Amino acid sequence: MRNYNYNSNYSYRNRPRSWLQIGLLGVFVGLPLLFLLVELAVRGIVGLTGYEARLNGVTETSIAQTYVMRLTNQEKPATAKLLVRQNPLLGYELQPKQKTKYWQINDQGFRSDRHLSQTLSQTLSQTKPSDQIRIFLLGNSTAFGQLAASNNATIAPKLEKLLAERLQAQTSQPEKFKPLVLPYFADQVEQIKKLPARLKEGKYQVITAAVPGYTSGNELSLVAHKIMGYQPDGIILLNGYEDLRSPSQELGKQISPPPTTEPTDRYRNLFSQQLQTWIDQLMSVRVLRSWTSATPGLAIEQSFETDKFSNEPKELAKRVNRYHYNLQQIANLAGKTNLVVALQPEITGKQTNLSPTEQQILKQLNQNYRSRLESGYQALAKDLPPDLAKLKFLDFYRALDGNAQAGFLDPIHLNETGNQVIAQRLFEALAQIYAVQPLPPT
Repeated sequence: MRNYNYNSNYSYRNRPRSWLQIGLLGVFVGLPLLFLLVELAVRGIVGLTGYEARLNGVTETSIAQTYVMRLTNQEKPATAKLLVRQNPLLGYELQPKQKTKYWQINDQGFRSDRHLSQTLSQTLSQTKPSDQIRIFLLGNSTAFGQLAASNNATIAPKLEKLLAERLQAQTSQPEKFKPLVLPYFADQVEQIKKLPARLKEGKYQVITAAVPGYTSGNELSLVAHKIMGYQPDGIILLNGYEDLRSPSQELGKQISPPPTTEPTDRYRNLFSQQLQTWIDQLMSVRVLRSWTSATPGLAIEQSFETDKFSNEPKELAKRVNRYHYNLQQIANLAGKTNLVVALQPEITGKQTNLSPTEQQILKQLNQNYRSRLESGYQALAKDLPPDLAKLKFLDFYRALDGNAQAGFLDPIHLNETGNQVIAQRLFEALAQIYAVQPLPPT
């Protein structure tokens, strides 16, 4: 009987398969090991060279991601987002009690935190103390402080600080301001006229009630259904841009809910978001992105399409009329409350002392965009309704023109320097409104 050597035949037939298994094992084990060694090597080099300080300094991209709005019923993204919820009266509003490293939204849905100042607490009471002077800043993303590194870097707290500093100066150096009572002699009166007026005494609060994307229609609803309930002493509207880019048939900005997704799609999205978060934390990925990015750290969340600004005179007139009408209604609601309306700054209004970054931003905007913006701002600033003559109207379109330092992060959003310039301009307006005129001698 013939004997077969099964073992030798089996070994011979499966030898190629063993090599394939070894090769696959080398791929699955070797590649992760190689990647781990590369990651450790990159971390070591970054630590020794101090390159991590540069990576940590490039934060604008992550800041921009935290400012992207999403509805509360959307899946949580990989990075923090600015939560908004639908509101049948306002269109949409900020979700209260949320925060990231860069911003904080308080219990009432306003942008503020405990450490902004000594006078503005986390919870704003609707019962206002007698010595408190409340001023609300409304508007869109510019007034909100889009891309700002903290609440404290935005317009409202800077304005509040300027008001507090003026009050402190009046107390510590009263001789540098007009007295409460005029002197008897004419020559002394003439000298006093040259001094700045004293600011009305009180605890000034400037609250950021702006919401990214809001038009004057949203602001009208906000004043009617929310702001007036807090007994404001002053209301500031910093707006205009969104009204120019919104079609005339829109009464206010809305945010549509996302389409309903299947459970499997939600789990898939959640997994991909978690994976993206893990990848973003890898040092090798961060270094690679810093090398390949043409403008590291500069991320523009909003697109600035030329076509959104109409070149049709009739359509532009309708948008302007809608803006003026809404201002008139806000003025009627405000009653005796001091009302300041300021057209927000825009980069085409800055024509001198442009920084390299600002020059690059302007290059990305074509000539049609520039001409339509200039025409739109001119239309908004002129032909105000007669009933609006009593309000304080400020045109900040060219407010940063000639400013030696860079002020713009993109066509409408400001850096901290730009926010400081606007806060100063608003302070000058409020100093006139709340000026105390000296009484005649007794």
